Amino acid sequence: AMICGGGTSYIEIVGVKELHDTTYTLMPDRIVAGTYMTAIAATYGDGIFTDFPTKELETVVQVLRKIGCKIEDLGDGVRISCSSRLESIKLLKTQPYPGFPTDMQSQMMTVLSLAKGVSTIAEEIFESRFQNAYELGKMGANIIISAEDNRAIIAGVEELHGAVVKSHDLRGGAALVIAGLCAKGTTIIQEATSIERGYEDICRDFSELGADIKYCSENAS
Repeated sequence: AMICGGGTSYIEIVGVKELHDTTYTLMPDRIVAGTYMTAIAATYGDGIFTDFPTKELETVVQVLRKIGCKIEDLGDGVRISCSSRLESIKLLKTQPYPGFPTDMQSQMMTVLSLAKGVSTIAEEIFESRFQNAYELGKMGANIIISAEDNRAIIAGVEELHGAVVKSHDLRGGAALVIAGLCAKGTTIIQEATSIERGYEDICRDFSELGADIKYCSENAS
């Protein structure tokens, strides 16, 4: 194929008579990796990632380090650990790549809901992407949404408690899984099928890390 313009706002493709076969390795999913990093941070865990998308997650790593996570470059991967309550962040803005990804906003909201102090998240990509704040509120989080400037003000609490909550979208559902891992008691996430669109088997992955998590029927309560 004849394609140019990678990394710019315009891609030019010139048609050719035929294509030939090749071998190509897909890059790791940066949002899956970022989601699992925030889960480790929120639960004060310790984990190693191999085949880690370092460049693509640079801004997420910077934010996690800023709030108190220890992240080490292992050469062929990274190690993230967190042994104490995290710090708040004055302002976190979602931005187009390479800025902080909007698809990590919900997960960071869960992390910051347990941090010390007050944090602010400014969602600058999409409108109405703070539905999770209401669900986290059911679990004890203290979050105020400013619709006027599309911001969430998060006053960190010491702990969350289990509740019946609803997944409004893919990343929001994953963020509620993280909240459930942190919470005291049992959390049930309703309408959670959307989570499966972005994670091969999130229950299996967290179960293998020691979590007590499983799929259940939609009428569970």
